[in-house]
Amino acid sequence: GSPEAGVVRTVVAEDLEVDMPVPENVVDVDKEVQRLTKQLEWITGQLQSTEKQITPAFLEKANPVARDKILQKREELAQQKLAVAEQLEELRQAEGEPARRDVLAAGLAALLPLARAPPAQAAG
Repeated sequence: GSPEAGVVRTVVAEDLEVDMPVPENVVDVDKEVQRLTKQLEWITGQLQSTEKQITPAFLEKANPVARDKILQKREELAQQKLAVAEQLEELRQAEGEPARRDVLAAGLAALLPLARAPPAQAAG
């Protein structure tokens, strides 16, 4: 069902939604749109790079651990891309609805510590 009043529901992953009370401090929506756009571009680049590595030859010759790892990475990036795109679309749709926009921005502000920076690149 829908979240209660004063609560924001955010999709974190395909099967994980988080309900949080709206914090007092609200994020600048324009800056949040810029941040999410940049994050979406980064994830898209990582996903494209990962997909280029998954060739028929790689799938045939790679050891099962390496193959599973890269396929899992592709799936995780695809889910992240979808979640960020949905958040971005919600913010853009809410542009003309100040109350809804503020609630969405507040919910995103509460999640910022979880998704502030792109993950560190693995060495190797």
